[in-house]
Amino acid sequence: MSTIIGVVSGIVLLSAAMFMGGDFRSFFNLEAVLIVGGGTMASALISFPLDHILKFSALVIRLFKEERRPVLEQTVSRLVALGHKASQGSVYSLEKDAKGERDRYLKVGLDLLVQGAPAPRIARRFAIEMEGVKSRHQEGIQLFGFMSKIAPSFGLVGTIIGLINMLRGMGSDVSAESLGPGMAVALMTTLYGALLAFLFCQPASEKLKAYSAQELTLIRMTREAILMIREGQTSRELEEMLNAYLPPKQRHAIVEKMLLNRVQEGKSA
Repeated sequence: MSTIIGVVSGIVLLSAAMFMGGDFRSFFNLEAVLIVGGGTMASALISFPLDHILKFSALVIRLFKEERRPVLEQTVSRLVALGHKASQGSVYSLEKDAKGERDRYLKVGLDLLVQGAPAPRIARRFAIEMEGVKSRHQEGIQLFGFMSKIAPSFGLVGTIIGLINMLRGMGSDVSAESLGPGMAVALMTTLYGALLAFLFCQPASEKLKAYSAQELTLIRMTREAILMIREGQTSRELEEMLNAYLPPKQRHAIVEKMLLNRVQEGKSA
């Protein structure tokens, strides 16, 4: 949602500034669009494998879809509940939970627990998952980062082309009235290159970095919880460790709440 708000507000404010400055139509130039857009895409095709470029539309869609930020608070509650269940019986009591678990990383951890996997194997599996996430996300981060650097350069190229054409067309009858519009068209590509880089490509790269960091935090938290459950740590110790991943205002006494609910259910029964 923040991506949509940011892009729309940026376009609206810039459009308003253009409209207030004069003729709104004077800020549109097809040649500038072709030079900046086409040049940036051509340079990306030269610099990256084709399969990375083909994922461009999927990356854009992901940026504009509703953000699926990992809800760490819910994940913490889920992990503490699983740890409490294991402490009441054994890790093998989590077999049913493993089969019905929808969270990919938590399912991986529960499957390894039920299989009786040693701690090094569990740590290695989660390390592989984290490397996979970094690798997949890095493709989009690098692509948008590259485009944010190259777009202003093609804006400058377009400006140089416009200036050359303008100077070649100069004659003895040159005047301020004829020179001004030509200079405006020449500078249009610089404007388009800057807008493409700083309104979309660079923010997109930063957003993908944030997504990657959030997912890595979720994997790391799940790994530590699974290892603690395997070691037989108490649910209170697990709660203290997992709460450290949350901001102070989101931390809760999860074990106390579970015990209180159990007492209330017993009274109602």
